[in-house]
Amino acid sequence: MKKHLILFINTLIITISLPFGEGQGGVFAQQLPQHSQYYLNDYLMNPAIGGTRSCFEGRLNQRNQWTGGGGKQGINDAPRTFILSLNGALKGKNMGLGGIVTNDVAGPVRQTGFNASYSYQVKVTETSKLSFGLSSGVKQFVIDGAKLNARDGGDIAVSNATQSVIIADFNFGLHYYSDKYFVGASIPQITENKLKLFVKSNDTKAKLETHYFVYGGYKFDINDNFKIQPMVLAKLVAPTPVQVDISTRFIYQEKIWLGGTYRVNDDIGSINIMLGINIKENCIISYSYDLPNSSVNKYTLGSHEVMLGMNFCRKTSTATPSLK
Repeated sequence: MKKHLILFINTLIITISLPFGEGQGGVFAQQLPQHSQYYLNDYLMNPAIGGTRSCFEGRLNQRNQWTGGGGKQGINDAPRTFILSLNGALKGKNMGLGGIVTNDVAGPVRQTGFNASYSYQVKVTETSKLSFGLSSGVKQFVIDGAKLNARDGGDIAVSNATQSVIIADFNFGLHYYSDKYFVGASIPQITENKLKLFVKSNDTKAKLETHYFVYGGYKFDINDNFKIQPMVLAKLVAPTPVQVDISTRFIYQEKIWLGGTYRVNDDIGSINIMLGINIKENCIISYSYDLPNSSVNKYTLGSHEVMLGMNFCRKTSTATPSLK
């Protein structure tokens, strides 16, 4: 294979969507899309967060990975992710509902999904609550065989036809929170359903791998205008090492923020910077840029992610919408 093709396939396996291997073998890695702005749309990683804030929250995320520029061509067919989410609390009840639509494309692989969630909140102290969340839905995986170049001719795991499969997906999470701090854990893809994409793959080891997310954060008041919010997110999917995102946001008057993330044990991109603004308390615009820190930086200047958010608040609500 050509050098660029080998690089692309390796990074594809590491970062996205489908445990892909030769024949009846398998390579298992993190299957869920990367999100640099996870703390602005934290509902994506934990269904228990749905309905924990005062307003219904709509979020639109678009991420383009490993783009070109500055004389670098970028990586062909690099991952592109689109996500639309909506969640909020039921009036007068300690319950939340929500839904997520995703479309993740990388080379020959496309993953499309929908999940609906339910959460229930329990008051723990005068200032804190514990939320339990469940979500269920479906995912469709599609592989365009025409874009695959098998190393061994006649490999039964590869054909020139487009192959697809639709499977169920289930997630569970806990979220403990107050106005100042939050901590939680979630288990996406808890049932590990098999991905039978090819006709002769009844014994396939390819499946949805269970992920484990643990996170926490605290918002410190520096003075009347400035706040600082450190956060940490740990992600684990066997057999890869634990990846830890260490993030900090500097917030001015709850309207403008500058943030950054350092990723530990991430060979693809380890540093992220982000800038955002809250317009009239109901509209959020945020942009983040990932700086590559590996052999990939020979071919790309980095990754870009944009998030647009809207808070839909009831007229009787006097609570200030969260920046998250």
